[in-house]
This record gives sequence, structure tokens and C-alpha cells, in this order.
Amino acid sequence: MEKTCNQVSPDEYDVEYFDVLSKCYLLFDLWTHIRVSDVIRVLKPKKNEKILDIGCGWGTYSIECAKRGAIVTGIDYSIKSIECAKKLSGMILGENKIDFRISNA
Repeated sequence: MEKTCNQVSPDEYDVEYFDVLSKCYLLFDLWTHIRVSDVIRVLKPKKNEKILDIGCGWGTYSIECAKRGAIVTGIDYSIKSIECAKKLSGMILGENKIDFRISNA
């Protein structure tokens, strides 16, 4: 049986966890929509503007900025987060337009 967003603990941080998160991202619940909309409204990413997303996690803000034409680099210390971010950005943007890197800040 497939797990849902609420059935996988963030402590698991394994491939299954990020697979479930990727499905949750695509659902884009109301809270996420409000949170992301507020940040994007304040940030106002522009086409070809360079943006560094520190602690990008699975790329929520990086993806939204890239959708608006920004040149985005996302960094996170978690290898699995970066793997998930790459997968999600490929699914959502149709190609990997974001430079995701494993790094600490």
C-alpha cells in the first residue's frame, strides 16, 4: 500500500520519504500556496535575475523563481533533499533549469 504525505515521518529521510514529498508538492495544498505566493510577491523574481536559495530543501522556492525566468542556484546540505529537488524541478519545469548543489551555508 502506498503511503500518503501524513504517513511518512520526516525522520525517515530516505528515498521513500522524498518520493512521497514529490507527490505532496504536486498537490500544492492551500497553506503551501499562500506561503509560496507571499514569498514570491515580496521577492518579485525577474527574468535572468540570479537567485541563490540557501537551504533549498526540495526546491519549492527555487522552482517557483525558475518558473518566472530567474537563474536559480539551490544549495542544501542534504543529499536526499537535492536529489528530490532535481527530480521535482525536472517534473515541473520539463527540464532541469536549476543548478542544485550539495553544500552547507
